[in-house]
Amino acid sequence: MPLPRLTIRVPIARKMRAPAFYALAALEDGPLEGADILRRADELSGGHVRMSAGTLYGALERLVESGKVYAGDYRFEHSRPRREYRLTEYGRAVLAAEARHHRPRARERRPKGHPGR
Repeated sequence: MPLPRLTIRVPIARKMRAPAFYALAALEDGPLEGADILRRADELSGGHVRMSAGTLYGALERLVESGKVYAGDYRFEHSRPRREYRLTEYGRAVLAAEARHHRPRARERRPKGHPGR
C-alpha cells in the first residue's frame, strides 16, 4: 500500500531575508559545507547577495534552530572543522514558499549577458 503524501503547511509571518533565503536555496540540490554554500548563494543570486562567513553562519544557526536545515557532525580536515548542512523537508517547503518573493528580484538584477539559471 503506498504511503500518503505528506503536506507541510508553512506559516510565514514575515519574509525571509535574502542571505537566509539564498543559504536555503544553495542547499536545494544537496548537502554542502559552508564555503560551498557561500559560492552557490552568490551564483544563485546573480552576484547580488555576497555574504561574509559571519552572516552565513548566523543565518545557518537560525535555520538549524528553526528546523529548516540539518547540521551534520563536525569533522576535521587539515585540522580545520568542517560541517555539512542539508535541507529538511520543512526547509524545502519554506524555500518553495519564499521563492515567489525572492527569485523574481534576483533575475531582474542579473547583469546583462549573465547566464541565468
